[in-house]
Amino acid sequence: MEKRHILHHSITALIALFLGVAIGSSISKNNSILVNLYYLAGVFSPFVGLLVIFQIVATANDIKLRNSRQEINLAVEALRRSSIELHIKLSNVHKITGYRHYVGEISTFRLDSLPREEERIAREFYDRNVEKVSELLNEIELFAIAFIDGTANKDIGRRVNGPAFIRLVKENYHFICIARNEESTVYQSVVDLYRAWKDMVQASSSVASSLEQG
Repeated sequence: MEKRHILHHSITALIALFLGVAIGSSISKNNSILVNLYYLAGVFSPFVGLLVIFQIVATANDIKLRNSRQEINLAVEALRRSSIELHIKLSNVHKITGYRHYVGEISTFRLDSLPREEERIAREFYDRNVEKVSELLNEIELFAIAFIDGTANKDIGRRVNGPAFIRLVKENYHFICIARNEESTVYQSVVDLYRAWKDMVQASSSVASSLEQG
């Protein structure tokens, strides 16, 4: 708004100047004033042009900023809905008798990376509750896809959702391995996002922990 006021006042002043000179010229019939008017027009025209260009650029930047904010708001709202669905699906799995989250090492996201006994227990649970477990894993995949395909900003997402996402993948690693044993490329976005965020999230957590202790 301030820039528009500046432009408005500047142009108004220039118009008043030209009118004043023109009126003076018509009254006095003095050709020298017409010459002055021509000279002033030449001097001030570039100034007016710069003001107009300045206003166009300012308006374009304002539109771009508003569009960026709108895109961010839409992305945040989509992630909020996804997080709610994810929480519901996670609760449904946690409520099932016999659920155990994974506590071992995370490596290849393949079945042979699981300890033998862990694989047996997880497989029994997975086979009995494949529908609910698949719903949970599908929701984690949908969340990950938003960042992998660029719909949502990875850096903002990592800072806001990174720790929760890493923990969620770790706790359900055994089920992801079982699912990927049946179809090797399934939940690939989960794997890719976990690998992209893991080190940075752990580094951020270590820094935060050091600051708290210090």
